Amino acid sequence: MKIKKDTLEGAKLAFDKLKKDAEHSGARLTISAVARLANVDRKYFYGKVNTPDESKRRAWVSLGEEINEFRNRQRSPEQVGSEASISKKLENALIENYRLLESVSDLEKSRAKMQELLSSKGKQLEELQAHSGRLEDSLLFATSDKRSIVGFGSKPHIISPDLFRKGVDSLSLKKAWVMALDKLRVELDRPIEKTLYITVGAPGSGKSTWSLNQSYQNNFSIIFDACCLTRADRYEVLSLGRKYPSTKIVAVVFYVTFSTLKKRNNLRESDKQLPFEKLKSMFESFEQPSLEDVSEFFDEIVMVRGEGSFVR
Repeated sequence: MKIKKDTLEGAKLAFDKLKKDAEHSGARLTISAVARLANVDRKYFYGKVNTPDESKRRAWVSLGEEINEFRNRQRSPEQVGSEASISKKLENALIENYRLLESVSDLEKSRAKMQELLSSKGKQLEELQAHSGRLEDSLLFATSDKRSIVGFGSKPHIISPDLFRKGVDSLSLKKAWVMALDKLRVELDRPIEKTLYITVGAPGSGKSTWSLNQSYQNNFSIIFDACCLTRADRYEVLSLGRKYPSTKIVAVVFYVTFSTLKKRNNLRESDKQLPFEKLKSMFESFEQPSLEDVSEFFDEIVMVRGEGSFVR
């Protein structure tokens, strides 16, 4: 077969054109496609050229190899679509990530605002409580022209660790005791004359009933409603009360037999009942307060016989 003078150049031009089209469209470029466009036999690209010019034969083979290399580097339409899909997914993920970051930022701002509001409300509550205390003091006591304090009378303030207790384990009992002492400290801080009553008696001896039934007193009164059976039990309450010179401290001692305590314990709700050995141990641990005991030094001791009707 005779080759026209510009056949090789025509094939190169055809390859360049199809290569550009393939890069835009993603269509597969083959030797057959180049041969058709250049109007030459595809065998030329494999060196089957009827020519004595060996350099031209190698040029055809080189062009064929170049076409094959380009084809091998080409991505299939499926790959292009897949990569486009992955790119889109990455773009969407990036957008979503920015949205999440904005949401987190908004949440942080909201949390900071809530903390600020809570702090503000907490301060307002403290101010209201302080104001309420001052109003209560002003209602209980009035000041005359001679600055003498006159008691109008008030119901005793009852403080009991049981009111703060949220469990029966030792840690819950200790926390309740500490909270009761904190409450007692607040009441003792009032700049007025006052009387602190400390109940002394076993569970079921009548302490809480006696406390609730107390009528209005002539001065400001506080009842610390707890067992306080031993000197060690009473030590913290007494020590706190003695820090306030204007406070009179009275022990209220409840006497009741152990058989009566057992009966009352059995009549209590199941979750408030004490085991027999625990009740007995507390009854036997009782240490009688005395006006002669300088380690405690009560201003007054009141004896209460608790053998009457059922009391708590």
